[in-house]
Amino acid sequence: MRTVALDTNLMLLAVVGRADPNFVAKHKRLRDFLRGDFELLVDILQAANRIVSTPNSLTEASNISSFGVAEPMRTRISVSLRLIIEQLDEIFQPSRDAANEPEYARLGLADTAWLGALRNDVTLVTIDGDLHRAAISRGFQAVHFAHLRAERKAK
Repeated sequence: MRTVALDTNLMLLAVVGRADPNFVAKHKRLRDFLRGDFELLVDILQAANRIVSTPNSLTEASNISSFGVAEPMRTRISVSLRLIIEQLDEIFQPSRDAANEPEYARLGLADTAWLGALRNDVTLVTIDGDLHRAAISRGFQAVHFAHLRAERKAK
């Protein structure tokens, strides 16, 4: 994967884990993830030449990153998000266009914006089955994080 896009949940995992890998187990919105999942995500990102995101996904990750989080963890997560934002490129899908896509009612704005912003040279890594299927059905490269997790376990 040369250019990688992360869905909101995986962006949150990257942000929180980068702040402190021990925060992954403590963050309320990351209950389905383990520290090993963060380490797998780091491997994926280190193998990429470029990381992209959408403003919608970054805003959503920012909003949920501090949910139920106290200081000093909150500040460390905020700094981590800023550092990640500085390292990635944003791709844009106007919200008006995304809201008119057939998947909008099912996926919501942030995920539907991905469908309009993705390009053939970008691999979307997602933990969301609906987003994964929608991206694949549109002919984009998409990888379900659960499959990567299972592959790593099998090794």
